[in-house]
Amino acid sequence: MSFDLVPINRNFKVTIPGLDLGDDADRVVATVWACGEVTQTPRSSVGFPPNTFRMSNNLWEPFWDWVCANCRSVLSPDELDMGHSNDGLFVTKEQSEAIAKLLAVALEANVMLYPGDDHSPENMLAVCLLEFLTQCNGFEIW
Repeated sequence: MSFDLVPINRNFKVTIPGLDLGDDADRVVATVWACGEVTQTPRSSVGFPPNTFRMSNNLWEPFWDWVCANCRSVLSPDELDMGHSNDGLFVTKEQSEAIAKLLAVALEANVMLYPGDDHSPENMLAVCLLEFLTQCNGFEIW
């Protein structure tokens, strides 16, 4: 299972460790799989807009677990629960920015969302999630 984070703002550059979409950003969806492996999927085959992040379950769940533990003042209990499924939860711009602020504080305090070396692809992904949350103007989880 994977989770697709579909941004409201589609006009920012996707940066994910190991992949620079560059000029192809309008034609592909970046897919982040286990262990930080990143692949490109033709957008026409999945039907998602540019700058969509597709994350494997084992990368999404640790991040969303962190959100559930640290962002109870940002999202309702139902929203927190719905983030564990890919049923179209809409996270507003304000909520996304609030999550980003809390994530920035955690990263500054060297809190690691993923086990392992702080320079591992998974932990670099946390930095990219911060960038996504800051620039997306809200997003949907599919």
